[in-house]
Amino acid sequence: MLKGRILIIIVIISISLSCAPSVQYQGKSYLRDKQTTINDISVLDEDSDIPLNAKILGSVYIGDSGLSIGCSFDEVINIAKRKAVEVGGDAIYLTEIISPDFSSTCYRIR
Repeated sequence: MLKGRILIIIVIISISLSCAPSVQYQGKSYLRDKQTTINDISVLDEDSDIPLNAKILGSVYIGDSGLSIGCSFDEVINIAKRKAVEVGGDAIYLTEIISPDFSSTCYRIR
């Protein structure tokens, strides 16, 4: 009986952890002294004017991990914003937005 409960708990934890979107980050540098919050992060795209003094801190891809939930457009943008805060950034620049389709129910962004 105890083994059965332990197995159920392990399965539930495994499923819960595998349901989050995949985040792949390649860093170039960090600005640790910046005190930015998620609300301070600007979202830029190809139509936005990028400041001349902008510095690329890294690139991030947020996508489907197989059984992902919590990956609406707003949710993946917030994941990217949290990563920007973590590395000291103040903006994210979207180079690619992939809408949900037959291969994935998630938004995917670069």
